[in-house]
Amino acid sequence: MEIKPLFDRVLAKYIEEEETAGGFYIPQNKGDKVQAYRVVAVGDVESVKVLDKIFVAKYAAYEVSVGEEKLALIKESDILAVER
Repeated sequence: MEIKPLFDRVLAKYIEEEETAGGFYIPQNKGDKVQAYRVVAVGDVESVKVLDKIFVAKYAAYEVSVGEEKLALIKESDILAVER
């Protein structure tokens, strides 16, 4: 199933842990005020692309379930930073 967010929304997956260049895994703390996501699909958005890593304030994302996968819908204006 393919999902395309409408308007200025981004569909993204929460990054639970991240691998460093040395091969170590660093888990994200759920208490962090800023959370990292990997973009899965974009609506009418020009500032991010699929597979970009984005940083969003903790309560800015709307959690949705697609099949068994938990994703988040995020407004473009709520994205704080992009890592390409």
